[in-house]
Amino acid sequence: GLGAWEVATRYDRLDLNDGNFRGGTLDNFTVGVSWYLNPNTRFMLDWVHAMQSTVSVWMNGIEMRFQVDF
Repeated sequence: GLGAWEVATRYDRLDLNDGNFRGGTLDNFTVGVSWYLNPNTRFMLDWVHAMQSTVSVWMNGIEMRFQVDF
């Protein structure tokens, strides 16, 4: 057939504070889609939005991966 599709979301938070170092937090939100062409082949595409709390810096990124399992 045409394979299988998978849609996924993820949220995570990283605490960057340690002792006297105040780095704030880093929040990531990811939305992704995967296409399984067959049981051994997968294409993945993710969009990531990240924001660092202390200096209010944000980033958007696109990630792509092709995986073959043999």
